[in-house]
Amino acid sequence: MNCEHEWQLDYAKALVDTRVKDEETGKTNGKVEQALVCKKCGAKEKRIIEITYASKRDGFAEIVKRLMDGEKIEYIVYAGYKLNDKKEHVDLIVEGLKAKDGYCPCKVGKEPQNICPCDDFINTGKCCCKLWVER
Repeated sequence: MNCEHEWQLDYAKALVDTRVKDEETGKTNGKVEQALVCKKCGAKEKRIIEITYASKRDGFAEIVKRLMDGEKIEYIVYAGYKLNDKKEHVDLIVEGLKAKDGYCPCKVGKEPQNICPCDDFINTGKCCCKLWVER
C-alpha cells in the first residue's frame, strides 16, 4: 500500500546543525540534517537542508522562492514554523503566490508589506494563508 507521507521531525534523533554566522557579512550559512518520520506509516527519512540567510525574513523568503521555482519541499522546519502538512493547501498557496508575483495571495493589493513572508507573519507569527504553521 502506498502512503501519502505526512512528515514530521523525529525528535528522538539528533539533528546535525552546521550553521555558522559569518561575523563580516552577518549571514548565517550551513546545513541542517533533519531526521523525519511519517505520521501515517512510520517510514523514516533524512533530509539535508542548506541554509543561507541574513535574517528571519530572508530565510522564509528563500524557502518561498524555492517553492515558487517548483522545488518540491515536503517538509521543512524554520524558526519554529513548518510548512503546512496539507500538500494540496501548500500547492494552492504557491499557485496564488506565483499569480501575484510573490505577494501574499490572502491579502488585497501588491504592497511591499504583503510580499511573502508578509509583515504580519514576521511581526506576529501568524500566517494568514496558513502556508506556515507552528511546529
